[in-house]
Amino acid sequence: MKEVAAAQSEMENRNSPRRLQETNLVREPAFAAWIVSLCPDASIVARHRGAALEAMVHYAFDRLRFSQFFALESAWERFIAGPDASPVSL
Repeated sequence: MKEVAAAQSEMENRNSPRRLQETNLVREPAFAAWIVSLCPDASIVARHRGAALEAMVHYAFDRLRFSQFFALESAWERFIAGPDASPVSL
């Protein structure tokens, strides 16, 4: 099973050169920002909101291709609209 996963990972890296960059440089800060936005303690969110937003605007959203975009979008909505805002309908 481990060999299959390793082979698949190598193939994905060849087919998607940006995958490694996004995985290594975007994933952790993106999901950290999202986790901060989910915190029920408003004082903790307020304390870290500026740093999280600063990290989030660092990325070129139009160039992201993988699941990190989900975390960034979700955190952005919570930071900008607030945790009690109703979801945006499309």
